[in-house]
Amino acid sequence: MQVTVKTDGLAYDAAVLESPGEAYSERALQAVKGWKFRPAHDKDGNPVSVRASIEVRFRRLR
Repeated sequence: MQVTVKTDGLAYDAAVLESPGEAYSERALQAVKGWKFRPAHDKDGNPVSVRASIEVRFRRLR
């Protein structure tokens, strides 16, 4: 998936690029929207928004 991580460390504009099914896509979007990231910084140390690729893996519980 692709997300924009803004200066507040939250994910915005999340989009699933590839998925084995709609149920997985929805769960991945819910999960990533709840995560807090460390924002990227420019050369002067100021936080900046970036577009990032994230892989979300699922595993089957027994």
